[in-house]
Amino acid sequence: MSQLHFMSQLVTQASHDGLTRAYTRRVGEELLDIQFIQAQRSGAPLSLVFIDLDNFKQVNDRFGHEEGDNTLRQAATYLRRALRRADVLIRWGGEEFLVVMPQTDLAGAQIALGRLCETGFGPRPDGHPQTASIGIAETHADHIQSWTDLVEKADQRMYRAKQSGKNRMVCDDAVAAMA
Repeated sequence: MSQLHFMSQLVTQASHDGLTRAYTRRVGEELLDIQFIQAQRSGAPLSLVFIDLDNFKQVNDRFGHEEGDNTLRQAATYLRRALRRADVLIRWGGEEFLVVMPQTDLAGAQIALGRLCETGFGPRPDGHPQTASIGIAETHADHIQSWTDLVEKADQRMYRAKQSGKNRMVCDDAVAAMA
């Protein structure tokens, strides 16, 4: 039993980011590919949320990398609390996260993110709330043909949110400020 437990821990360590406990990008890409294929086969919608924490570099520069790590940990915790069990949280890189939302259309993704807007992404070291710029894409509404196109569309929308003043969510042609 101890060998099985040890092997299980090794798999978890290899598949999850040590800091945030979100899936690593490598594993996340595989999970996203599987979810995309399942959504295509079943005809169900699949939403993808691209989240970039706003002004994160300032946290590291002003308070140090330890506080930056704490901010990332808290953001991941707040994200997990707002998501459903079927949703997949991936640390895409640095202060960027993806959320894969199976069987979820744009309206459903917006509802889930509404819950997140209420709770936020945790406090920054200076006590101010950590905000994020968010882009959402969905297979049906956006006529997406591959998981990489889904990521690209959500990423483009996240950049539109950043360019529109940060602390915003973009899911189509509209930019919505978050509370």
